[in-house]
Amino acid sequence: MLTSAAGGISHRTLWACCLALIICLFARCNRSADNRHLVGIAFETLQTEYWVASFEAIKDELAKRDMEAVQAISDHDPNRQLQQVQNYIARGVAGIILVPKDAQTAIP
Repeated sequence: MLTSAAGGISHRTLWACCLALIICLFARCNRSADNRHLVGIAFETLQTEYWVASFEAIKDELAKRDMEAVQAISDHDPNRQLQQVQNYIARGVAGIILVPKDAQTAIP
């Protein structure tokens, strides 16, 4: 089982969470200019190969399902990440994939 450098999250867990979020689309959601569902992805950082590879894999999977990724990077700032998620909600994205700064700040 592979885990992230931060510890604890396996690839299987990450993919299960991502797939669950993608499948559970909101009934009314925003679409891109080419009429594809938008999925917001909020990452803490893309400074490691693990997260860069994960992000690319998520984008590829979304593209297979005719969905488009919209990304936001918080650069280790939990308040910034919360604002990014709130912006996704206000924008009406079809789903949100969140890689949180930590468990305490992920849920307001």
